[in-house]
Amino acid sequence: FVDCRILQKNSCSAIIGSGLEENRNSSEPMTACLATPRGICNGTMNGEPVLFIADSNSSSIRVVSLQTGSVNNLIGGDSDPTDIKLTPSFRSIFSLIHLESLGVGDLDGSGYNARFQHPIGLAYHYPSSQLYITDTFNHKIKRFDMKTSVCSSYFVIDTDTKKKRGESNSAKFNSPQGLAIFENYMFVADKNNSHVKRIDLNQGTIVRV
Repeated sequence: FVDCRILQKNSCSAIIGSGLEENRNSSEPMTACLATPRGICNGTMNGEPVLFIADSNSSSIRVVSLQTGSVNNLIGGDSDPTDIKLTPSFRSIFSLIHLESLGVGDLDGSGYNARFQHPIGLAYHYPSSQLYITDTFNHKIKRFDMKTSVCSSYFVIDTDTKKKRGESNSAKFNSPQGLAIFENYMFVADKNNSHVKRIDLNQGTIVRV
């Protein structure tokens, strides 16, 4: 659908989203609705090229077909397109139980049964068909398996030898955000720890860069 749009040189045009803040899917990209989209990356799903979008305020991951432009839910969120999650400043006054009733929380699973809190970063690992997600307000990285359609918390082992005595475990995150993958390494912007960390995806180990 992107190839069908004609743009002038040095111009910018919206290609996905109506501008309304909702979690609404659609076969037409400009009638679909997003809610504070943050991270984005390309990947494949069922042999088709797609875009993955971290739709932060709906606490969901959306998937866009690069062939048809259709926008659908991949994981998390709620089936009610108007169910937009609470902003960070109001989260502290709600219990976790109440948040989960709004489609927000910290649960592994598939479809709408999985729960995030404000996902931001995305990175797709082509060799393993795994989508990595920073579940920012849960201080976690999660991994979506394209073969099983299950999202689960991703844990790594701290092998960082550069730390000084008393420094925190490198495998623990504090509001992780950006992700990037190069070969078998994934780099994590661990925002509130003020570190960039490197994960060996083959070994499941982590060090600070």
